[in-house]
Amino acid sequence: MHVQSRIMVISAVESTSIALLAQLSGLLDPLRAFSKTKPVWGTCAGAILLAQEVKDAKRGGQELLGCVSITIVRNGWGSQVQFLCSDLLTSELLNDCLHRWNLSRLDLV
Repeated sequence: MHVQSRIMVISAVESTSIALLAQLSGLLDPLRAFSKTKPVWGTCAGAILLAQEVKDAKRGGQELLGCVSITIVRNGWGSQVQFLCSDLLTSELLNDCLHRWNLSRLDLV
């Protein structure tokens, strides 16, 4: 059975990583073509990728789908590293979570 997508949602990951993977896999042009005829939505990194213009882009720029007529300021609130730096996932916490969910470390691989 062949299923065609009716919408595209690009979530928050890292916009340059998404763009690079789309470029390397030959998906940039098909995604651009899709976005010309179908609804698209992007949050955070997805919004960056969908924008027509990005201010404060990474050195050398980045590929954009350019399908939404907006200008995005990249890292307007600082870099991701400035948001949260913490060693929350300690071995003890991980072991507690695994125990509660009845999982082993092998289930995470």
